Amino acid sequence: MRSIARNSLINIFCTATDLFFSMITTAYVARVLLADGVGKVSYVQSIIVYFVTLAEFGISGYGIREIAKVRSRQNDISQMVAELFTINFITTTCSLIGYLSMIGCFAEGSTEIPLFLVCGISIFSNYFNVEWVYRGLEDYLYIAVKRLTVKLLFLFVIYACVQTENDHVKYALIAGLSGVVICVLDFCRLHRYVKMKFSKIMLSGHLKSLMILAVSNMLTNGYSRINITMLGSLSTEKATGYYTYAYTLVHMVMIISTSFTQVLFPRLSYFYVHDRRKFYELFDQAVKAIVFIVFPASAGIFILAPQIITVFLGSSFQPAVKTLRWLSVLIIIQGLADLWYQIVLSTGNERRRVWALGAAVIGNIMLARVFIPIWEDSGAALSFILSELGLNSYLICSMSHQFQFKIPWKEFKEALISTTVMAMAVSRIVKLNLTLFMLCVIAAVCGVMIYGGLNVLMKNETMKFLIDKRHFGGRKVGKHG
Repeated sequence: MRSIARNSLINIFCTATDLFFSMITTAYVARVLLADGVGKVSYVQSIIVYFVTLAEFGISGYGIREIAKVRSRQNDISQMVAELFTINFITTTCSLIGYLSMIGCFAEGSTEIPLFLVCGISIFSNYFNVEWVYRGLEDYLYIAVKRLTVKLLFLFVIYACVQTENDHVKYALIAGLSGVVICVLDFCRLHRYVKMKFSKIMLSGHLKSLMILAVSNMLTNGYSRINITMLGSLSTEKATGYYTYAYTLVHMVMIISTSFTQVLFPRLSYFYVHDRRKFYELFDQAVKAIVFIVFPASAGIFILAPQIITVFLGSSFQPAVKTLRWLSVLIIIQGLADLWYQIVLSTGNERRRVWALGAAVIGNIMLARVFIPIWEDSGAALSFILSELGLNSYLICSMSHQFQFKIPWKEFKEALISTTVMAMAVSRIVKLNLTLFMLCVIAAVCGVMIYGGLNVLMKNETMKFLIDKRHFGGRKVGKHG
């Protein structure tokens, strides 16, 4: 097996480049399309996500877990890929037919038919979606190189083609085609790992778990996107645009904050079956790492919200500052929740999450119907935060009887102390008479130095791990990782 630290380092690099390109793209598109254009694309994409989820049918998470379990048996890997690819072809076809039927029935007469059609490319690209194979086999270097190359191409095309506020359809088309390119590259390279044979495939053994995961993913995507859909129905396109890009900024930070632990799912799945002691050790280390990262990240976004909005989105998005500050809390909540979801899935408890998600979706809708008419985009943020707290509190309590875990109180205390000191220093820095960009850079650098220095003094375990270069030497691990 590849080194976990090496995989994490590659994934952090990959995530950082994704974040860099996303920030540049977001800043450019926000200034060109403005809140109205962004709101139109976001509204259609909030509908498309349900059909993409139906097409994907839970195969990504399930495939990573099952490939990780049989990674040492070539024939079993090939058989698994052939069977899941067949199921993926069927579900994608059904989803595509359903989406085109929806356009024909419900979007007739709409001026945004071209936008609906080009967004449908995301469903088509799922025919070739096999990235779960590479993640299950922990081939993160290839994933990083592929995504960096496509992002560069995507950025160049966006700058060349999206130049006026009426180019929102072009933007959606380019975004959809970038997904197609990524999936086709994965599919064309698949022969290096598997030799698919469709003569003796057995699909029934996968369907029960896949249906549970498909429902879970549908609820997850609906749960995270329902506020955008409801904003589009209950409020204005501008409010939809404010919420969408405020959430986009927070989501970028969440991705980079959890990139260190996102590579753990295949290893957790393997250890849960083969070495339960190492499973608990890995989880314990991951919780400490997440706690170390998410608290300062959330505080930084909250304090620098006005400057971040202006630098990346432009002054026209200043009304989104309050929403961004509300959503900054999600960095902590979802950072821990993302790791917990890996535990739920790797231990085969996905059914439990389905019921919790169903309740969270209903609760979010009820809260959004109350809050959105009053506070618009800020109301959508508040309803999402409250439902997310309820969802994860239930999951932790329901799993505590089966899953033995320790709360890292020491790491929580160290994170709170160092984050408080950092926040006080950054709050003073933002009052300096500097350009907005330089203010953000200096505040970020000083914040990282203060936070890191304090944790060195407190001998924080994660900080000591990061300083020890031996962990990132690319050395091979033993039999179990």
